[in-house]
Amino acid sequence: MIQQSQGQSLLVVDRADFLLDTWRKSERQDFFRFVNNQWNSYQDGMKAKLIVGLQTSQEIEALKILDSQGQSRIFRLHDFNDIG
Repeated sequence: MIQQSQGQSLLVVDRADFLLDTWRKSERQDFFRFVNNQWNSYQDGMKAKLIVGLQTSQEIEALKILDSQGQSRIFRLHDFNDIG
């Protein structure tokens, strides 16, 4: 992520959990589906990398949001601790 972000604009949305906690499960699933289906369109249109920070939950852990190479787009905090 750091390598891909060099020289790019970066948009970080942190602590969006408060919003997700007010939605029904079907609404959260619609949001996750939107993110998965529209991620690359956002990057092209906004010319920025998007990072959404959420607390870990079983629902988040179960998501299959993948990049074009089939790698998960969901990272845990400890994944970032290994960057150095």
